[in-house]
Amino acid sequence: MINRRKDYFIRVESVSKTYGNLPAIRPMSLYVGKGERVALLGPSGSGKTTLLHLIGGVLKPDSGHVLLDGKRILDLGPGMEIASLIGIMFQQLDLIIPATVAHNVLAGRLGYWSFWRTLGSLILGREKRLALGALERVGLRDRIDERVNNLSGGEQQRIAIARLMVQDPQIVIADEPVASLDPVRANDIMSLLHQMTRQSQKILICSIHTEHLAKKYFSRAIGIKNGVMLFDLDIADLTEDRIKSLYTMEDN
Repeated sequence: MINRRKDYFIRVESVSKTYGNLPAIRPMSLYVGKGERVALLGPSGSGKTTLLHLIGGVLKPDSGHVLLDGKRILDLGPGMEIASLIGIMFQQLDLIIPATVAHNVLAGRLGYWSFWRTLGSLILGREKRLALGALERVGLRDRIDERVNNLSGGEQQRIAIARLMVQDPQIVIADEPVASLDPVRANDIMSLLHQMTRQSQKILICSIHTEHLAKKYFSRAIGIKNGVMLFDLDIADLTEDRIKSLYTMEDN
């Protein structure tokens, strides 16, 4: 099991979430330090997305609390304070489909900029150099002026990663970022997320179904089933039996 310290950057303390009468996350605690790369494993409907949304402040817990760098996430102010701490790559990517690649990438700075600087960037096309730098890293520099709806699904995933690079948060959350991609493109996307977070000791928390990608790109594995954490392990201790315990159907 993972050892606990008092200086973890993320502290999830006895957090729970229920939708109607259905418990999505039963009281759960976990702790993540700087530079950790955490894979969330578990079947569809296990509570992985809900947990990520609780950590990211998208959802409010029914009980317990989430702290980022010692501050309750619900107490953090909008704009720079939250943008500098956490960035989320949703399953739907939340790209502005009719807009250009440049506009989508620069949207990563919205939490930092004033209204007028934002207007100048998104309407007048300023700050293009910032977008070019991120697009260079994801291999799409030559697509900067194209509209996002002209790009493939894998390219759109790269745009979402470039947007996170421009945002530059301390924590990167990715909700099943490779679920719809073929094995080659899935490996490319995970490699980009790994490089982006490893080089600056950012935290990466990612829900993922693919065991070999978890073992290749993550240092830690958390298994969730029916809203309960079944295990929290160093990736070297992730065995076939552990995987089976997550995905084996229970008898009624």
